[in-house]
Amino acid sequence: MVRLSALVLLAALLVAVAANRSSFRGKCPINLGKTPFDPRKMAGEWFIQAGTPLFGEQLSRCARFTVRPRLEGHELFYDIQYNALSPRDGKPYALESKSQAYNPHRGALSLGVWRRAGTEEYSEPFGQSVVATDYKTFAVFLACRPVYDPSTRTFQRALAAQVWGRSASMDDDARRALADLLSSYDVAREDIKMADQDNCSYAY
Repeated sequence: MVRLSALVLLAALLVAVAANRSSFRGKCPINLGKTPFDPRKMAGEWFIQAGTPLFGEQLSRCARFTVRPRLEGHELFYDIQYNALSPRDGKPYALESKSQAYNPHRGALSLGVWRRAGTEEYSEPFGQSVVATDYKTFAVFLACRPVYDPSTRTFQRALAAQVWGRSASMDDDARRALADLLSSYDVAREDIKMADQDNCSYAY
């Protein structure tokens, strides 16, 4: 189980760094990703502990990612599988992502597309970033793309902002500290919901 330890200090430092980004409110967060970054250590299962809902006002239950980094020549790619129970009807569903690092030496930043498992059509590309992680217990992840609203003639964003944990359980103080860190990246704190990982079989 993740405990608070140095997470409060980490959150405080990164909140201060990101405090001047308010001019980008409503746009995709600007960040450099974690540096240095070892993509091999990101491999494996991650469980969503907190984040912004993908559908409606609730996070999906029992949500987890399986991350598979791979090198092809000098290029770094990620295959990501997302499994969860729908907040609407409780039924299992899955998403798949293909992404490529902008630079194999800065693998925390990538460009990715998503689709529902079993379908052919991918989403528009998202800029994706691991902004903080210790690889063993937690990661903070952002995926965002600009969206144009013709009715208001303004650019908005489609955003997924999440706290991941290596375990399905996480200490409440640690989870809140990481949610506070996530909010420093131009994500409204009230939009970040705590995830439900209770009574999950993960058999889907």
